[in-house]
Amino acid sequence: MARVPDNERWEIVELYFKGRSQRKIAEAMGRTLKTVNRIVRAFKSCRRIKDAPRKPRSRVTIEPEDAWIVSAAAEKPGLSAQQIKNTLDLRASVTTVKRRLREAGLKSRIAAQKPLLRAQNKEKRLQFSRQHAQRSTEEWKEVVFTDECTFTTSCDQQARIWRPHNTGNARGRARGFSPRRRTKRCAARDDELRATFLRRALEQCVPAGSRAGSQSKVQFRWPVQGSRTRPAERLCLGVVAEGRIVGEAYVVRSSRVVA
Repeated sequence: MARVPDNERWEIVELYFKGRSQRKIAEAMGRTLKTVNRIVRAFKSCRRIKDAPRKPRSRVTIEPEDAWIVSAAAEKPGLSAQQIKNTLDLRASVTTVKRRLREAGLKSRIAAQKPLLRAQNKEKRLQFSRQHAQRSTEEWKEVVFTDECTFTTSCDQQARIWRPHNTGNARGRARGFSPRRRTKRCAARDDELRATFLRRALEQCVPAGSRAGSQSKVQFRWPVQGSRTRPAERLCLGVVAEGRIVGEAYVVRSSRVVA
């Protein structure tokens, strides 16, 4: 049954103190006798018109469990709420685990991705840049970028962590990435493919080794470190494709050129 509005409750109380019986009031107001009796008793006992405050629902987790949940997320920010629940063997639901983490000020955010570059990696890149800084655009067009490994297109690119708000760039919050745990699959449409771009991309990204050596090309190494930092990858990722690796060729089933 719908709640009785406050103005109607005041009217019931006023009629009662004017000497009307509760049964007569119920008939006049179109309410049940039980409803009228409850409103009158509430006003007589504690001068209350509104509903009595209700006790909050008891918490499913106790204080030590709340602390365990927060500690698990602080120690391993990459754990999901489901993994935290399973690790701690909690009776609480996954939603409750998320609520406890939010109460502690932890938010689920996509981890910042930064290449795992050591000092020697940075030095090699600097040397490479200085060595080839004078190459013209026409000279770079003669370069054949080669790469023997697959590259990341989606796997682990949206890894989430638990962290306080506005701490994405704090030390220790960034997530370094490297060439492991990669995928070969993504998706787009055939009719959106520009064949000329794809042909040029594949020609410039042939596998290194016997094929490149047989063409008598002058070779120099790019100081690679970390996923999606190779020139060949950056070129190939201009085409989002679903396909598979067959021998030394990348067989494309559907693709789209990304501007």
